[in-house]
Amino acid sequence: MNVGERVKCTNDSKFPGIDYSMFPNWIKKGSIYTIRSVEDTEGEELRILLEEVNNPEIYFPMIIGDAEPGFSHKRFSKYEEEVISDELMLELEKNFKKYLEIKLNETEKDD
Repeated sequence: MNVGERVKCTNDSKFPGIDYSMFPNWIKKGSIYTIRSVEDTEGEELRILLEEVNNPEIYFPMIIGDAEPGFSHKRFSKYEEEVISDELMLELEKNFKKYLEIKLNETEKDD
């Protein structure tokens, strides 16, 4: 995962017994976000900060300093935007024009 990459939230669950007041702004499953920062943590997880979600800095004893709480990279998957092919777009335009013609004819008949 890299800065600027778009990701989709796949896990917005909260663990019981944890005080989430340090996260006044939370992620939502299914939402698309842009990575603002990626940092290694002690262990196998990456700490992700998002452009669309900002939280106040808090004191972390393990780093002996303040930092914005981040989210585990495991809560996200890479987001691939669906691209409509030129062929499909032409077909959609053709069908939409037919639809408009039908609606126009119906309107003229009603007059």
